[in-house]
Amino acid sequence: MLHKNFIRSLVVSENAPKQKRTRTKGKISADDIHPCKFTSKDKLLKAALDVFAKCGFSGSTTKNIAAQAGVNEALISRHYQSKAGLFLSVIEQKLDESPLEKEFCGQADLYAEFCVFADLFYSTMQDNKDLIRVLLGHAITDVDFAKEARAKVHQPFSKAFHCHLVTLQAEGKMLSDVDPLVVQKTIKKLTHATFQESCLMLVVDEETAQRDLKIALKILARGLTPSLKASE
Repeated sequence: MLHKNFIRSLVVSENAPKQKRTRTKGKISADDIHPCKFTSKDKLLKAALDVFAKCGFSGSTTKNIAAQAGVNEALISRHYQSKAGLFLSVIEQKLDESPLEKEFCGQADLYAEFCVFADLFYSTMQDNKDLIRVLLGHAITDVDFAKEARAKVHQPFSKAFHCHLVTLQAEGKMLSDVDPLVVQKTIKKLTHATFQESCLMLVVDEETAQRDLKIALKILARGLTPSLKASE
């Protein structure tokens, strides 16, 4: 009798209608956070890159970014907290793809060292011109965003080049009474100004802007090279 009841219960449970899992609009379901579905972040970053470049920061919404990515909009809050956080992650990803780990060594003189860094910084900004334009446009109206964005853009360059300048100074190739951090910031400002004038504002052609940058770097290097300074 017990055996028959057990068989009957199995048949009933097998034929019982299965309940459909419902998904609440705007909320993340268990399907969305399944450990096998890690590609949602990649989809969001790719979609965000396209949308931000086409629509700018203010013209982009998390809704249309999520729609283009084909994912739940709530995932943006989960992974990036906000639209600004998503944009900064896009910037960070693009910079990670750039050759930031290039070694600053083996150059003939201090001027050549400065040129290597300036060229790397300039080419990276040029490769991401559309994003940099969006970043600068929004940074004007949002001070907190501007500070965080500046750190994202400059930090990878700053660490590598600052360490190299300290090494050059220790080797006697750069004046010992100069702060390497000030030198680094000066070269970045010169390069950034060149990029803005030639690629964003278009007030001068790129060839002229690059020539002027090289002249400024040569003057800076001459004033910081011990052997050249001593001969003056």
